[in-house]
Amino acid sequence: MYLINKQALELVKGELQSEMEKLIFEIDQPVHKMDREALLNGLTHIHGVFSLLEVVGGKAIVTDIVALLQSAGAEELSEGHWDVAVNAIKLLPVYFQQVQSAERDNPLLLLPEINELRRCNGQPLRDEYFFISQLLPESPIVSLIMSKDSSQLDVIRLSRHLFQKGLIQAVRGSGRKAAVKIMAHAIHRLRKVMTDGSEQLYWSMVFEVLGALYRGALGFEQTRLRALMSIERQLKMLAENASHEKSYPETQQMAMMAHFVLSGCSTESAQKLSAELAIEPLNFCAKDISAYRAHMVASGGSDFPEMMLVLSDKYDELSFVLDELVINPGQRTHNRSQLQTGLASTAEICLMLGLSQLGQRCSQHAEQLMGISGEERVSDELIDDMVNTLLCLDSIIVELRDQSPSEHQLQQINQQTLKAIVESNVVNHAERRVLQEALINLAEVMRVSSDYCEGMPDEGMASNSGDRSILDNFNALVGSVDMLGLSRASSVARRCLHYFEKNFNGDGEEIPETMADVFADAIVSLEYYLDNRRWDSSFDDSVLSVAESCLTRLET
Repeated sequence: MYLINKQALELVKGELQSEMEKLIFEIDQPVHKMDREALLNGLTHIHGVFSLLEVVGGKAIVTDIVALLQSAGAEELSEGHWDVAVNAIKLLPVYFQQVQSAERDNPLLLLPEINELRRCNGQPLRDEYFFISQLLPESPIVSLIMSKDSSQLDVIRLSRHLFQKGLIQAVRGSGRKAAVKIMAHAIHRLRKVMTDGSEQLYWSMVFEVLGALYRGALGFEQTRLRALMSIERQLKMLAENASHEKSYPETQQMAMMAHFVLSGCSTESAQKLSAELAIEPLNFCAKDISAYRAHMVASGGSDFPEMMLVLSDKYDELSFVLDELVINPGQRTHNRSQLQTGLASTAEICLMLGLSQLGQRCSQHAEQLMGISGEERVSDELIDDMVNTLLCLDSIIVELRDQSPSEHQLQQINQQTLKAIVESNVVNHAERRVLQEALINLAEVMRVSSDYCEGMPDEGMASNSGDRSILDNFNALVGSVDMLGLSRASSVARRCLHYFEKNFNGDGEEIPETMADVFADAIVSLEYYLDNRRWDSSFDDSVLSVAESCLTRLET
């Protein structure tokens, strides 16, 4: 990101590397034998060189290492805090090598370590915007807002309710794809009722960030989860008609802008929004940072929790592509290629972490996909096997998050976890397949009803055959939830079907846009429940209260 003076770097690199080697030697000593003064002097020296070279990332992390060590004598630091300082110090030579090879300094590569140091020292955490602020517009996006009227407040409150449901699931770390989808729907509804142009721009940016999380262009790092939590607080204050100063803090706007820029802005809508915001694209994105960090951390002796974050990003990416492959069979050739590449890289990470069984399974799937040619269909058996593998991957991520497991633990995981997951899937296999079919039918209903709501009905809808097709999808959906004994979901689906038959009749008569939006809210709520129920048989059906409330409003 920040260019480095190559000539100056060449002059001091030998000295810097020598000083780093001394540091590594020092921290490898027992705490009671360590020369604390020599350690601090070495860090101060390195800080001075980084300052001279204007290596922002190196300077920032050394500053926070020194602050933590000085907060209490090194001998008085807790074991956990000392480990954090040691891990950060061990990354210094690896980061310096990265700076040399790239001839650029990207502080975002060190953001997790910097924040962990600051957390230990009771300092406020940094976000991505802090390090890329020079590359972004200076002024906040939202400068003035008006009080909301009652109809706007109704939409804001519903949007907040939907967003909360999705946020809880995202924070828990499972079913994130469905969670992000319902949050995105909530924000889409919200931005439609915003009358101020600056507000519309801001919420459009939030919507694009959620889209990037959904596609896997952004990972679920802690900084982004904190930003999503801040969004929920914004929605709360908007629902209470709070003042602009409370509802749109500048720090939150800038953090969201950073996420937006780091997403890569690869979609047409994101590119259009970038132009409106006068944002120049960066020469790197979040995926680049994730890849660089994986290599850097591995080279530095591996921080297991950090590598698990990389693995979690891979899981999100793979689950998205696999779902697309199942729901959109016409795109199977493209999705197959994406899956093959993703599984191969996931296998490498698993093997690096000692998860040999899972790594071998991912590698096997990648080879199986590579052996499928042209338009040949991916078999249902292979899809089921990949679903089982991803379920196992998700289970391991949840189990090992924020841990550094022993060899014994890894052996147990390699021998037992996959088997247990697969056996569990055998029990739930039939239910998952039925729910999968229900979601495919629901996706088609959503596509056509959404088009109709926007004044662009599907060409087939005007004919009886078109109507019949969608009604068939609806009836198949009702049949699926009936088969599984999901009485509450069945009731919601039947009420949706009845409303659809009554109002989306293809006779050219349009229903009010507000009512169309409410119907969409009901459908999205139903989809969110079924998608989560597919992976978690104990998933709470309380989210269906949103659909029931919407349908009651439509029926009165």
